[in-house]
Amino acid sequence: MTLRLDHLHIKNYRCFEELHIPQFKQINLIAGKNNVGKTALLEAIRIWASEGDSYVVNHILTLRQENDLKKKYSGYESYFNETIEYKEDDKIIATLSINEVLLVLNGRREKNIGSSRENMNGNAIYYPYIKKDKYLDRNLFFVSSDLSFSNLDLWEDIDLSYKKDYVIDALNLVLNGVGDVGVYKNDFVKILQIGDSEAKSLKQFGDGMSRIFSLTLALVSAENSILLIDEFENGLHHSVQEKIWEFIFQMAKKLNVQVIATTHSRDTVAAFGKESAKNEGKGQYLRLEKDKSGRIKPVLYSQEELETAIDLSIETR
Repeated sequence: MTLRLDHLHIKNYRCFEELHIPQFKQINLIAGKNNVGKTALLEAIRIWASEGDSYVVNHILTLRQENDLKKKYSGYESYFNETIEYKEDDKIIATLSINEVLLVLNGRREKNIGSSRENMNGNAIYYPYIKKDKYLDRNLFFVSSDLSFSNLDLWEDIDLSYKKDYVIDALNLVLNGVGDVGVYKNDFVKILQIGDSEAKSLKQFGDGMSRIFSLTLALVSAENSILLIDEFENGLHHSVQEKIWEFIFQMAKKLNVQVIATTHSRDTVAAFGKESAKNEGKGQYLRLEKDKSGRIKPVLYSQEELETAIDLSIETR
């Protein structure tokens, strides 16, 4: 079964009063200034793909540090665009929707929040987030903006499989001569260069290698699914980004992966634009912008419009 996002309609989620993106393609890059909802958009896709899964909803709060572990059910109000006022009854006081998935906030704090695909009487969102040792997203794969090895649990299924060769190929985009890679106790990643007798820590070779390793783990694991990447450029020098986008386009085609990434880097947009031009019809670039009323709207670029904007140094981030 293949998971694909062909459009996105969000209502009342965080900074989005209402947002409609009419189309997504196989490889998608989303840009925009700070505080226009790039990360929130990826969060919404995670919630949609998981059908409002309890662990995903709570994990998002944890990443944002919006939940107070000493205060039960804290932080859920931040999911809703409108101001929340609790009342002394069980009436629904707030809802948000992401395509056909709903999150519902009830009047009493002890009932709090629930989710449903078809109606507003769905499953409760259980507190607290406790699923620490297994990959959270059931139906898609997510790489956050930080440079930590947050998805090493994926390695077990990749090691000793043909996909391990893809990971090594990706590392060789930055460091020539990588012959092998392994994950050891305490999440210690080592690589063995051709001709060397001893493996070395991957972190010894800089943030770029660590970022590529994490990105590729998720990419090759996301076969027939969706990969979300927040702030693609983090840790990556501009000189290697075109090679990485080329690799992503190739792997996405081979493994049937849909990629949705965010950025605020002009270099990332330019590198994406060049590779998108080589893969006609596969890439989609869009910006999130605020209109005069302060509402956030998407602006979709054709390939020609993207190339023109890059050539003329028009703002594309």
